[in-house]
Amino acid sequence: MATAASPDLLWALVCNSSSFLVKRNGVTFTKEPMNLTQKNQFKYSGLVARRAVGIVPTEKGAVLKMKLPKASQKRMPKSSVRSVPLTRDARRGARTIASEIGISHYRRDLQAAALARWSKIKKSLKPVKPTPTRPPKGRRVRKA
Repeated sequence: MATAASPDLLWALVCNSSSFLVKRNGVTFTKEPMNLTQKNQFKYSGLVARRAVGIVPTEKGAVLKMKLPKASQKRMPKSSVRSVPLTRDARRGARTIASEIGISHYRRDLQAAALARWSKIKKSLKPVKPTPTRPPKGRRVRKA
């Protein structure tokens, strides 16, 4: 029976030749779906890690996705990803992320990055308030 390759070997193969790589201004980023910081580093990589975490924005909020390392689901990638919706307020979403990632010892090292990504996504979903135009004052009134 063939076993899966180690994450270190996979990273050595993928780190410089992935189709998700984006190189700008001398810095290498990645567009991997399960990468929280978009940095091309082994710690954050969603391709090679056995336990990967990702937060995907949706229209109403976001979805926390976690790759579950089960031996019976190696050939079923769709069923090996667990999705948890984050649609409520920021505090409940942060509590959900902390309980799913940190408290359950899933990937404690990624908890801060997941909370930072969640706060940025939540901030981007807020509607932009239009700034009211101020009436002209002083010399501008006289010229008009």
